[in-house]
Amino acid sequence: MQENVFRSAPKIPRVGLALLSATRFGSSDKNSKFTKTFLTALRDVTTAYFFLLQKGHPTDGSSKFLNISEHIKDMTSVAAALSCLDLLVTTDLTLACLAGALGKKVLVVLPHKADWRWF
Repeated sequence: MQENVFRSAPKIPRVGLALLSATRFGSSDKNSKFTKTFLTALRDVTTAYFFLLQKGHPTDGSSKFLNISEHIKDMTSVAAALSCLDLLVTTDLTLACLAGALGKKVLVVLPHKADWRWF
């Protein structure tokens, strides 16, 4: 199923996006605003095609973003999706570690006041 999704994508670099994060008490408005701003900026990028890996990503229906979250059921399907990507941009530590273990390039988006362990 996922292989078909990736085959139909343009033959340009494939970038996975997992930018939603939650606080202990629900989703963060600050993160949501960042995600919308980030996705808006990516709409003008013509050298990559973007795959949304998480449910709830705000999009404007742009054809630059393909939401594949419905195909992701467990960590095996996450690994299968990551193996088809050229790069992962994420705020999620689990996805970053899994992508790294698969030998994929990863950009981890950190908050301005990041935890000391990231440095």
